Amino acid sequence: MLHNLVDDVVYSVYSNMGRKALTKLRAGMFLVGRIVRCTPGPTPGW
Repeated sequence: MLHNLVDDVVYSVYSNMGRKALTKLRAGMFLVGRIVRCTPGPTPGW
């Protein structure tokens, strides 16, 4: 789960590099990246 500081929304995220890519993340850390919606439907807050 990642909290986007720009739109104040919490997202469930999955890595296209597998779980191993996210295992080093801990609460309070910052992540710079791109979140791409992979299911059709409205995006909350847009």
